[in-house]
Amino acid sequence: MKERRAPVEWVPLDVAPANAGGSAIIANAPHPHAALLFTDFVIGADGQKLMEQFRYGVAWKDYPFKRDYPERGMTSAEYEKNEDKWLQLTRAITKRQGGGDRF
Repeated sequence: MKERRAPVEWVPLDVAPANAGGSAIIANAPHPHAALLFTDFVIGADGQKLMEQFRYGVAWKDYPFKRDYPERGMTSAEYEKNEDKWLQLTRAITKRQGGGDRF
């Protein structure tokens, strides 16, 4: 819409937790070799160029907001302890009214 001169602008939040990135191939993919080739393309320079063309962020670009990696410097034990804490909090927040979890 901005390209069509709509009066909109993206404003980042002060703190916006996000995944630092990753790729995965599902178990028992119908075409695992094709999935591997596609994943290799997407995480490579050509794939990242294409992703940015469609307005997906790329890891190496210097965006105008602070990136925070809270897991940096943690030991495996500290990471697991924090992961359990955050999983419990996420489950508590997303618990359905009628019972049962979304996870």
